[in-house]
Amino acid sequence: MPGTLRFTAVEQGRRIEIRRDDAVADDLWRKVRAEWGQTGTHPNRAILMPVEVFVARQSWVPPACRRYDVRPELDDEVRSVLGRWRSARQQLAAIRA
Repeated sequence: MPGTLRFTAVEQGRRIEIRRDDAVADDLWRKVRAEWGQTGTHPNRAILMPVEVFVARQSWVPPACRRYDVRPELDDEVRSVLGRWRSARQQLAAIRA
């Protein structure tokens, strides 16, 4: 059974919580903590980070999830944050072109 990483917006969307279930490999969780830090009351199970850090350093997640057979679960606010970020990036690229 694949593991799950849950991405949840907290503190009115100012921070993102990433929580792992028991099926997530320790190697992947070490990568999560190396990329995003160890802030939180239980960093072996969940971490918190500012939304800006999450957005700036999230591109490695899809290939890592495929490699470790982990399913990312994003709440609606996290999906919205990523959508706004992608839109802003596309607009900037259009301005530069």
